[in-house]
This record gives sequence, C-alpha cells and structure tokens, in this order.
Amino acid sequence: MNSFKNFSNTPTITVEKKWSLLDNDSKIDQITFQINAFNNNKLNIKVVSADSKGQVIIALHENMPAKERGMFLLDLENFLKENIDSGINIWCEPIGDKNKLRQLRGIEINT
Repeated sequence: MNSFKNFSNTPTITVEKKWSLLDNDSKIDQITFQINAFNNNKLNIKVVSADSKGQVIIALHENMPAKERGMFLLDLENFLKENIDSGINIWCEPIGDKNKLRQLRGIEINT
C-alpha cells in the first residue's frame, strides 16, 4: 500500500495583512523578542532581515552540529508561527567553510 501524500497542490500559507503592514524595525523587534523567549538567550542569534512576505533570515553565531541545527531551526520556526504569524519562514544565513585543512591548502569555498 502506498502511503505517499502529494502536497504539491497545497496552497502556501501567507502572512496576515497585519504583519505585512509593519515597518521593518518592528518586524525585526518582534522576531528578536520571540527568538530570545524561545532560546532563553542561550544562543547568539541575530535577525538579519524580515520581509513583508514572512521570509526571515537569521544568523547563528554559535557552533552547532548540523543534526542539532536542523531540528532547532524547525522548532524555532514553529514557535514563531505560533506566536507571531503562521506565514513566517525561517532561513539561516550560510556559514563559511571552517575546515582548517582546506584553509591550509589554500582552497576557498565561497557561499
């Protein structure tokens, strides 16, 4: 029996008008406040941008293994959806290559 569910035709959740009418500083302030409430100021997270369509870019200034980072970001996004607006989507700013061996060989990876 095939249990595959096709969600390709499901409409994307959009932000409410109230969110889209906020100025940029207010959006960033709300996101920052909720992120601090979510993680109790344990991690250094900076909100890079928040647009009127709900796309929020954050920068993690902490070393976190990829397997933990993925679940953390999903949980954070869910928290923001529940506490601010269901149309918010979190994007994490790319982190540069920290591999010391590649750096010694002069290999540079641009992100």
